[in-house]
Amino acid sequence: MNKQLKRGAFLLLASTLAITPLVSVPQSTYAAKGLSVDAKDTKTDKTTTYTLEFEAEDDLKKGDEIVVNFGTDFDLRDVDEDSIKVNGSKPKDVSVSRGKITIEISKKIDDGDDVEIVIKDVGNPDDDDEYDISVDDGEGKSTDSIKIGKSKSSSSKSKTEKSAFSVDFGSKYQDEKTSLELTRIDLNDKLDDTKYVEVTFPYSSMVPNKISTSDVELNGYSPKDVEVSGRTVKIKPSSKADGDKRLTIKFNKDAGIRTPSSSSSFKVEVDYRNTTYVSKEFEMKKGSSSVDSDYSVTLSDNKAGARSSVAMDVRLRDELRGGNDLYVEFPTQDMVPGYIFSSSVTINGTPARSTGVSGRTVTLSTPYNFSSTDRVRIEFKNDAFLKMPTSTGNYDLAVKYRDTTYRSKSFTVAAGGVTPTNPTNPTYPTNPTNPTNPTVPVVPANNSTATVALSKPNPNAITGMTVGIKALGVGLSTSDYIEVVMPTTFRVPTTIPTTAVTVNGTYPSYVGTRGQNLVIYPSVNLPAGQAVSVAVNENAKIQTPGASNIYNVGVYTSAEKNPLFIRQVTVGAQNGISFKVGAASFKTQGKTFPLAVAPYTVNGNTMVPATFVRDGLKVSTTYTKAAATVKYGKTTMSFKVGSKVVNINGKNYTLPTPVQLKNNVPMLPIRTITDNLRFNLAWDNASSSVIIFK
Repeated sequence: MNKQLKRGAFLLLASTLAITPLVSVPQSTYAAKGLSVDAKDTKTDKTTTYTLEFEAEDDLKKGDEIVVNFGTDFDLRDVDEDSIKVNGSKPKDVSVSRGKITIEISKKIDDGDDVEIVIKDVGNPDDDDEYDISVDDGEGKSTDSIKIGKSKSSSSKSKTEKSAFSVDFGSKYQDEKTSLELTRIDLNDKLDDTKYVEVTFPYSSMVPNKISTSDVELNGYSPKDVEVSGRTVKIKPSSKADGDKRLTIKFNKDAGIRTPSSSSSFKVEVDYRNTTYVSKEFEMKKGSSSVDSDYSVTLSDNKAGARSSVAMDVRLRDELRGGNDLYVEFPTQDMVPGYIFSSSVTINGTPARSTGVSGRTVTLSTPYNFSSTDRVRIEFKNDAFLKMPTSTGNYDLAVKYRDTTYRSKSFTVAAGGVTPTNPTNPTYPTNPTNPTNPTVPVVPANNSTATVALSKPNPNAITGMTVGIKALGVGLSTSDYIEVVMPTTFRVPTTIPTTAVTVNGTYPSYVGTRGQNLVIYPSVNLPAGQAVSVAVNENAKIQTPGASNIYNVGVYTSAEKNPLFIRQVTVGAQNGISFKVGAASFKTQGKTFPLAVAPYTVNGNTMVPATFVRDGLKVSTTYTKAAATVKYGKTTMSFKVGSKVVNINGKNYTLPTPVQLKNNVPMLPIRTITDNLRFNLAWDNASSSVIIFK
């Protein structure tokens, strides 16, 4: 049976140096006790605010989740982080799916505490009835019900008003260029391609002077004609929509429709053959300043579900400076892996100083020596493991800097994502005609110490590779596969003999390649929880790139949504300098040299003695008990003991942790030094060492 490639977001177990492995602990969810639900408006079709109160039955720490289940009759499309407060605080993250809201809390809650969750922008059901709302942890739930009654009929008008239809803006904020969809318009009369459908907006400022037919769809077809008059858009249907009695109108973002510039309640009217159809009320949120800068988004692969690089050129209102943060907000959370290496993202060609991932938002920090500019090119490389949305359609993203949001032009995700086919000669049995679809057991798997190693890490070398999987979360049959995602600059042949690969010492039934990836079908079943060793020898003819650098390798299986792990491998670092946290020595060219103080970590930042910078990196370094100065090329860095400020070429920047004094030697943050002096830094799993090379 064909298996569709599961390209879930690649999760990475980060380190104290942004590379040291840690254990990833699943988050917990909690049930509530004595749930009480209240709504400001309990009428049908109304958008309102809900308040949920309950008593916590257990301690909830920052980052834990609470799941609120409204059910699919409620409209939760407008609910996001800005809509929710938990005990008065904005949550860390919010996701909405099929009537459920998953809330990641930003502050701890103790056992027995009273909890109040306020949720705005909830759309009540269309039908009057009693509805259950619950807080659930998957094992037990606390439920309360609420009665939704009929809305009062509106006053009579000169034109007949029909049932309210839905208005769905692509943007939820005021005065932004947006896509728009009008749905569930049930007509009295059939569509006629000789008659215009008129859409009237609340304000003429929402409508451009002209709209192209290519930017409008009426029942899925481009219309014959589109005319604009004031705040009204007249649309002549395609002959293919002739006879339809239900109407859906879509405006692409490029049509130029804008959201209202105030936060009042609004309605849209549709007129057809002397009947007026009035929408449900909608309200725009107040947000930070937003700019439709209309920059393009460049993708290496726009197929649904495909891994792709993503690049954009943005003109900012304010200059981006060294040590600043900016944010890239992607349209869907499944596009973004759980971790992105800073080396996988560049800002104006320079690797980001640091990266952070929270839901669908990626935080990027500029290097301290970044040249100030208002023109910014952001590029996520292929090994950032971004994935296109799994649904086709038009999407846009946003770059946020200071208090301004810069929204992109829409980009298209097309059909035809990568779906691997089974090999032509595998040795596994076919599925039965009527399978029983048993539940696949999932075993907690810790791959924090899993490894990937090259036999020859020299540039342009034919190399072998070993992959050490510590445990499988889901067992693999002979019809499943292990996939190793190789960096794009490695050379991987189109065919690899099965005799060049072993899985736990046994030849696989089949080895295939898909672009840069190795697809390996085991010849025996591998149970959940088992460690797996994959050995690829040099007869596979895999070749390293010519450039000395750090590269990411991802490992996952067809049976699990998320990758097992991602590891870095280094090419050309044989003459690098290595050290271990807690060991008062460093190694270079096979020799070990002493240090006055062992490197250590403070709040996740690795500190090294100034003597390591001088003797290990061979960088000009002078120091006293009060200060240290590092000079390399045209860069001069001045540190003061006890201070979080570093002066780089005359400008002050804030360090992640203060410089400390140990054994009369200043301890300096190594990542700040390597980033600014353009040294490469990597983690060697085999020796648990940090490696630095030029």
